[in-house]
Parts: sequence; structure tokens; C-alpha cells
Amino acid sequence: MKIVNTATMKELDRRTIEEAGVSGEELMERAGTGIARVAEEWRILGGLSAMSARLLAGGGNNGGDAFVAARVLRGMDWEVEVWATRPAGDYGGETAAHLRRMLDAGVPLRELTREEDWDEAERTAEPVDLLIDGLLGTGTKGAARGLPARAIRYLNAQRRTTMVLAIDIPSGMNGDTGEAEGVAVVADLTVTMALPKAGLLRPRAAAHTGRLDVVDIGIPASYVDEAAGEEGLEFVGREDIASVFPPPRPRAAQKGDFGKLLLVGGAVGMSGALVMAGRAALRGGAGLVTLRVPPEAYTAAAAAAPELMIHPSPEGGDWGLGLYDVLLIGPGLGRSEESRLQVHHLLAERTGTAVVDADALHVLAGEPERIDGTRAATVITPHPGEAAKLLGCAPADIQQDRRAAARELAGRSGAVCILKGAGTLIARPDGALAVNMNGNPGMATGGSGDVLAGLLAALLGQGLDPWDAARAGVFLHGRAGDLAAAGQGEISATAPDLIEELPAALREFTPR
Repeated sequence: MKIVNTATMKELDRRTIEEAGVSGEELMERAGTGIARVAEEWRILGGLSAMSARLLAGGGNNGGDAFVAARVLRGMDWEVEVWATRPAGDYGGETAAHLRRMLDAGVPLRELTREEDWDEAERTAEPVDLLIDGLLGTGTKGAARGLPARAIRYLNAQRRTTMVLAIDIPSGMNGDTGEAEGVAVVADLTVTMALPKAGLLRPRAAAHTGRLDVVDIGIPASYVDEAAGEEGLEFVGREDIASVFPPPRPRAAQKGDFGKLLLVGGAVGMSGALVMAGRAALRGGAGLVTLRVPPEAYTAAAAAAPELMIHPSPEGGDWGLGLYDVLLIGPGLGRSEESRLQVHHLLAERTGTAVVDADALHVLAGEPERIDGTRAATVITPHPGEAAKLLGCAPADIQQDRRAAARELAGRSGAVCILKGAGTLIARPDGALAVNMNGNPGMATGGSGDVLAGLLAALLGQGLDPWDAARAGVFLHGRAGDLAAAGQGEISATAPDLIEELPAALREFTPR
């Protein structure tokens, strides 16, 4: 999906209104309805029967979006109220029209037009389940001041106990640079309109943006095609995944049709890593999954996963690599000299595509060229620490310029590189770069990367090329993480929970 700056988005809005004949009032209706639907999905995923929301409305279009969202949520049986930073009579145009509709629907409006009003409201207000930030939009420049700044401080003070959703962009953030020039909302989720704004995807913005969803408000596709986007960077959106998703399986399909995978790793004390990767591969649709573990780890691994074919690693050099479509090496492999030599051998002898993960990356420290993804299609999956090992620098250097690091790793290894972290990056050797913004902090748990590696191997085995498999895998992994967090909470979600949520994530793209 194309990423745009705020000026380009403003022009797209103008063309849609003036050339396509869609009124600003209708665009606002679509935006607010989309926000409400995202909030309702969150309620359903959390298994909650009743919800309450407080929407904070500023003076611009974001305030109008909040008025629409409040009315629609009321129609979904939410308990809602709106706090506004200006008197109702000061709103004009389409914003005023939607305010009237909201009031007619019975949504209470509280006008907080002085600092003292906010102080009193904060002291006396009942807690709610969701706070929605509709204070400042992408047109705001400079630091937030006055009542909007006071309202932002209120939102941030509630985050310990309440989820925060930002409309279009977290209030106080610059939509182009991602900088918070003063106080800015720290959101759990940002719901942006039509296209992702460049500032939301800057590394410095990650702490404020949270998860990023995009709501389609009906900007004509031809206008989007003609608009200038962020050069060399794209956003991984739901429609991108739908376009590369494996086709329906034929009735006469056999298990060998969906990939024969070989997974190597699982040393003593770490066999669970390879088992989780194998289970994720099966949940991701792989037909046949074989695990090779050291002989001393075989008994434990075989007992843990009867659905997987598990064998001791060969003592000689014959791994039968020609029997497999995809090689995954690394989860639980260990970092010994023997492991290093094993990685060198397998990468040199493989005939199919490969995923290089975890310890396999660690033992290749300083020599990413050995991966040689130009010889056979490859995906590598470093976290910042592993990326630093490969490039011979410190993790802080990776985090300082994640985009440059991902591109360098892809270029030097010849592989598609997935640089994990908040705002996971996917880089191609030719310099193309994509960013994924779903997932949550609850995924920072042992085994989460093993699940991703297994899922990637499954997608490669089903015929996706490395670029498509990497984007789809990262998105589906993040989506499974969000589903797990909705059910278990971020604190309690574990890697096996991600595996159990993969079917639900996949079912969003196929009815079968």
C-alpha cells in the first residue's frame, strides 16, 4: 500500500470532493463509521458483552470523525459520551452537521472549554473501556497548546488502565516527520484514513502510533495511482496479503502439493523452539514437515509433537536435501562450532528455498554473504541483536537507522530480510522496503520468532516467492499476535497462543 505525506492526502481529499463529487460530509461519515467498526471488532475479539467509550473531540475534521464514531457506536449498543474542547455552537460545516446527528441520537456532549473544566472532569469522571482521540489532525503544525494539550495529558494519564485509539494520527504528532514537538498522544491503536501517513511509520513515531489500521473512505483508485508516494517504501496492508494469498486447494490435492519442509535445529534444552516452528508450519498450511534434531534431543522432541515427522540429524553429510522444497535452519540450533559448520554445509548444499533464523544467523556473524540468497531464494529473519552480529556493529546502531540496516542485510546476503521489531521491516536485495504495523508488545516473548519462521517456511512451500511470503508471513504473524492479545491479554500471551490463533488469522483471507 502506498504511503503519502499530509499534503498529498489533502490533495486526494480535495479531488475526491471536487472531481468525484463525494461530499466532505460523506467522507466524514465513512471515516467515523470505519473507526466505530474497528472499535467493535476489538470488543468482539476480547469477548466483551458491553463496552463504554469516551471520545475527545477537537475543533477540526477529527472532531467530526469522532462525532460520527460516537453516533455509530451508540447504535451498536455501546455506552458513549463525547468531551469537546469548544462549545457546540462553534462548530461549522460538515462537522456541525454530524454533531447535530450525534446529539439527535442521544449521545451526551460535555463542553470542556476551560482548563478548570478538564481538571474537574478528570477528578469526577467514571472509568471507561476505550478512549478515542479526535483532538488534532494531520493539518496541525507545531506543538499542541492550550486545551488540546491539556486533553492529551488526560489521555496519556489514563493509559495504565484504558485502551487509547487515535483517529488518523495521534494528536500532537507531526504527520510527515513523526515527531512529537510537544506533548503527544500515546495510542495503542491508530486508525488512519485512506492511506498511511509517512509520519506514522517513522521509527521515532512507533511509541505513539501503536498498531496501525487503515480505513477505506472511498478515494478513487485512479487518484491514488496518480499520487506521489514515499519513495522506496510501502505499507503492508490487508489487501496486499489478499492479493498474494494461496489459491483454493483443488479437490484432488495431496499433502505433497503444499510443500515438503525440512526444519533443522532443536539442540538439547532448546528442542521446543524447533517443535514450535514445526507446529506453526503445519498451521500455516504446509503439507509435510520433517524435523532433524541432534540424536540426544530426539526422544524429547518426538514425544512433544506426534503430528510432526522427527528424526535424528545424520551423523554423516547426507541430509537428503533434494527431497525437500524448503529448508528452515536455526530455531534452537545452538551456537557451537559444530553448529556453524552445519549451517555452512546446509546453505551450500541446499537445492530449494530457505529460511535462515535465530542461531543460524548468530553463527554467521560478520559474514552475511555466506547466505548467498542469489543462489537459491532465501528469507532471513534477524532481530536487532542478530542483525548487529551479521553486520559487525552494535544493536543500537541497527536501531538508529533500521531501514538502512535492513537494506544492507538484504543487499549483502542476497536474501529477503525481515528485520523484526516494532514496525517490522521487509527488505529486498534490490532496495525495495515494506513496513508492517500490526502486532503488539505481548509478542515479545520466547518462541514468537520460531512461530514466524515456521509460518514463513509454510508459505514458501505453498509457492509464494520470498518477497510475498515475507510480507504475508509478517502480517499474519502480527495478526495472530493481536488475536492472542485480545483473548489472553498482552501480559499472558505466549508463543503457543500465536500458533493457535494462526487459523483465525488465515481464515480472514479464505472461506475454506
